[in-house]
Amino acid sequence: MQYQATLHFSEALMKKAVRAFWWRLTGWKYIVTVLLLGIGLFFLDQKSWYFNIVAIIVYLGCILPIMVYISHYRNGMKKFKAVKDHQVIMTAEEETFTLQSALGHSTLKWSAIQKVWQYPEFWLIFYSKAQFNTLPIRDISPDMQQFIQQQIVAVGGKIK
Repeated sequence: MQYQATLHFSEALMKKAVRAFWWRLTGWKYIVTVLLLGIGLFFLDQKSWYFNIVAIIVYLGCILPIMVYISHYRNGMKKFKAVKDHQVIMTAEEETFTLQSALGHSTLKWSAIQKVWQYPEFWLIFYSKAQFNTLPIRDISPDMQQFIQQQIVAVGGKIK
């Protein structure tokens, strides 16, 4: 069985996808932890070595998530702008799936997918911890969506 869909991307969708990835990666617990460490700085003696260590942790805790967001945002926008018609054709078959755009095509086995994060407007399909594709699901039929999910689960991928 073969399914095919033409996926249409927009700048707004790409921004939402990067934001969703970043928020799920960091989350409110991370932000609260960094804030509490920052507040803790006020209670430490500024001449102690504890202060310097906590200050470095708070600084890195603030900078690293920002750098991750900027990196993924720039990379996503670069790829988005490189595809002039903002369209990708996805073909899903029993053993493989193909993504084809004006830039080229890639055919992968379903086992290349480690996990999928599902959102109302898109899915993030992960190949590694930080490498993913965005699929705008409004362009994918319910039957094709179900087929994709079945293929991913069948090879051990996780759907969240």
